[in-house]
Amino acid sequence: MRKGLFFEQFIFQIHGQYIIYPVAIPDLYSFMRNTTKLKQILLKYDLDLSMEDDGLLKLTLVDKDSGTLTRFEDPSYSKLISFGYSYFLKEIRLKKKSKGNG
Repeated sequence: MRKGLFFEQFIFQIHGQYIIYPVAIPDLYSFMRNTTKLKQILLKYDLDLSMEDDGLLKLTLVDKDSGTLTRFEDPSYSKLISFGYSYFLKEIRLKKKSKGNG
C-alpha cells in the first residue's frame, strides 16, 4: 500500500446489482484548504513568505517557542503550504512522543 493513501470500498447499485469498487483515497489532511493549513501552522510558527524574481516562493517558519528557523522553497504556493503543514504535523508528533518518553 502506498504511503499517504488509504483504501475505501464504494458500493454502487446498477440495474439491481451491487458492485463493490475499491478506491485509493489520499489522507484527509491533503483535502484541507490552504487557509485551514495556514491557520494550523500559525498556531506554532510565525512565518515569512517571499518570492524571488524567477517566481520561486520561499516560506520561512519561525518557531514561537524556540525561535528556530525552517525554510521551504517551491514555485507552487499550494505545495509550499503543504510542506509547511507536513512539517508542523511532524514536529507535533515528535513533541508528543518526547513528552510520553520523558
